[in-house]
Amino acid sequence: MRLGILGGTFNPIHLGHLRLAEELVAWLALDRILFIPAGLPPLRPAGRVASALHRYTMVALAIAGRPRFFLSDAECGRPGPSYSVETVEEVRAGVGESARLFFILGSDAFLRFSEWREPQRLLKQTALVLVPRGAQALDPGAKDVAPIHALLGRPRWVTLVSRSQGTSLEPGDVGVARVTSLPISAREIRRRVRVGESIQGMVPATVEEYIQKHRLYREEPARSV
Repeated sequence: MRLGILGGTFNPIHLGHLRLAEELVAWLALDRILFIPAGLPPLRPAGRVASALHRYTMVALAIAGRPRFFLSDAECGRPGPSYSVETVEEVRAGVGESARLFFILGSDAFLRFSEWREPQRLLKQTALVLVPRGAQALDPGAKDVAPIHALLGRPRWVTLVSRSQGTSLEPGDVGVARVTSLPISAREIRRRVRVGESIQGMVPATVEEYIQKHRLYREEPARSV
């Protein structure tokens, strides 16, 4: 089995996430893509994040009816901060050693990879699939990337320009996927909800209804001090 792992805060999940997942299913010839909402993200202020239950439920609503999309509560039910290396090893234990794992993350998250718990250990279990954000130069020689590339032991780096390259990725490799980027952000969705603007066309209708029903994102986020 070829399994993509798409973690994140999903605060909330939106159409950009779904478009990304659909394209990566094709690029990487995935049998499944597993959405894993973070429980307590260690690198994000907790006061600005909807509860794990709300975010989990919104993902469930968003992926309903998509046969290759699956949802895991591996992090939502874990006490304390959620660490990706533990999640990937839990997924590996569940699917067996023969499964091929592909851990998907944005370039902004990758640039903080040195702050993650045991990134080298994570890379032993899976290939990394990086999704560029904005105009960020994402290659092993780029100024911001080179130290992380060195930290990881200079893994094989592949810019994915064809499906065959996606299927060739092995555990320990880093692939850069030039997928379609929709101009949607969870931050902008939260801002629009807070000031009473429409989010139609940014999230699935079922997610929009859920946000309205539970009055999520209505309050001004707490300021850091």
